[in-house]
Amino acid sequence: MEIALESLDGQVDTVIVAKTSHSICGGMKTTNCLEIRDQLKHLKNIPFPKLGKRSKIDMLIGSDYYNLLFPVKEVHGGDGEPSARLCPLGWTAIGTIDVCEQHESCSTGFLHTYRMQKSDAKRAIAAVLSDAEVSDEELEMIFAGVESLLNSRPLTTVSDDPNDNLVLTPNHFLIGQMGDNFVPESVDSTPFNLSGKRWRRVQELTRHV
Repeated sequence: MEIALESLDGQVDTVIVAKTSHSICGGMKTTNCLEIRDQLKHLKNIPFPKLGKRSKIDMLIGSDYYNLLFPVKEVHGGDGEPSARLCPLGWTAIGTIDVCEQHESCSTGFLHTYRMQKSDAKRAIAAVLSDAEVSDEELEMIFAGVESLLNSRPLTTVSDDPNDNLVLTPNHFLIGQMGDNFVPESVDSTPFNLSGKRWRRVQELTRHV
């Protein structure tokens, strides 16, 4: 179906084509950025929008319309604090936001989490590949595998009920699915001919990272 979108300042007025579903994000509620604005000095002057009457998420905008999510400006705080991002549709907060009930930790977006994991990934890659002899093409494949693994982490609560919806991951926004089996178990058990040995080596290095 076609949906009309307009930014609060009226600068963006467009129509997108969207698929419909009975449930999105398992009824996950939106985060009220105004609740945290006065708690953090770097967010005090950010004009976050007021939430509508509906308090749950009823639309997801993914990579098909990345032009609506493109960061125009960002305001960062200290380590572990959420950042503010200005997109064509307006301001939002990304990162860890402690406004949930029972002192649970909420996360909105995935940029802040990705930054923390990216530094961990750099250290892991350096430890595994420091003495490895790989070509530029093989190194690029390893980076692609590590990125795929990072983007397959859950953004929503993981449930132990098999009847619940699958968790939402960054890969859903990037490639439309949770992720591929980039490092199959068969690399440890399947014999390879000479032409496949380098591929097997790349898979082993990616798994170790």
